[in-house]
Amino acid sequence: MNASDHVTICIPVYDGQDFVADTLAAIQRQSHTNFTVLISDDASTDASRESVIDFLLAHPFLPALVLRHPVNRGLGRTRNDLVATARGELVFMLDADNEIYPTALSRLAAALDDDPGAFFAYSMLEEHEDGVPDTLRSCLPWDPERLAEQNYIDAMSLLRRDELAAIGGYTEDLRLHGWEDYDLWCRCLERGLRGVLVPQILARYRRAGHSMLVSVTNLDVSEAESLLRARYPVLASLRTSD
Repeated sequence: MNASDHVTICIPVYDGQDFVADTLAAIQRQSHTNFTVLISDDASTDASRESVIDFLLAHPFLPALVLRHPVNRGLGRTRNDLVATARGELVFMLDADNEIYPTALSRLAAALDDDPGAFFAYSMLEEHEDGVPDTLRSCLPWDPERLAEQNYIDAMSLLRRDELAAIGGYTEDLRLHGWEDYDLWCRCLERGLRGVLVPQILARYRRAGHSMLVSVTNLDVSEAESLLRARYPVLASLRTSD
């Protein structure tokens, strides 16, 4: 494994016509050039798919493949379909309304190269609303006890594809709609896996209602936490270890 390994950028899209072209444009500026882009439209009700196709036709040298669900199947299933199609040793999860900076892939891949025991790498994110940055996201290092209390790591990360498949990928349980990334991190805790933080701002996170999660999850927080505790007993042990 080294920083030149092939990366598959996985982009799930649901009603992202206003932002997805900007996301794709940012990918073109990557210093890491050994990558493929996979975009899956999860039955958008707007012109997301057309926006993607128009961008790719205007930029024919961007190595990309567009998939489509005829009916909405949810974020977990869409991400899993992307991972199953990916051919890179590493997969980078990128929502259709976020953007990565030019060195993002190369620095995240280098972090995994430097730490062979890490399952995934993530960076600090500049969180903004309407283009105005106001806070940081995913800015704390991997800490099981902190993660047992709440999810502080965004889904935007670079993961080892084979290990992701081996632990079952993202949950497709609709009761955890909006909690797919947290479920995956909790499974990491249960399996003894971990992530590594690159303490640099390598991407922008848009705080808005246009994403695969629509605007808010329909799931009650207490119900979601109960589901996760039932699935992953290690959460309870970490929360009571103080």
